[in-house]
Amino acid sequence: MSDELGAAIRTLQVGEEATAQQAFAAIADSVWREPEDGAAALQQAVLAEAAAGGLRTPRLLTLLGLAPAPAPACLPVCLALLRAA
Repeated sequence: MSDELGAAIRTLQVGEEATAQQAFAAIADSVWREPEDGAAALQQAVLAEAAAGGLRTPRLLTLLGLAPAPAPACLPVCLALLRAA
């Protein structure tokens, strides 16, 4: 994972709305430029949040859905969110 992508993910998780929107765009761009690395970084972030007690940043799943690379490890997190809805 590039430092830029990691920083954008962290900003999306804890940033203000304006900076979070910029981070979202930066992550989407990174995922399209580096699909495997981007999907792996997003998968890691989703699983880390889920392990810490819940997905606080659902936008990560949106971005993961845009990634052309699969992230099967996140399927249980996605299913749990759907069941809770």
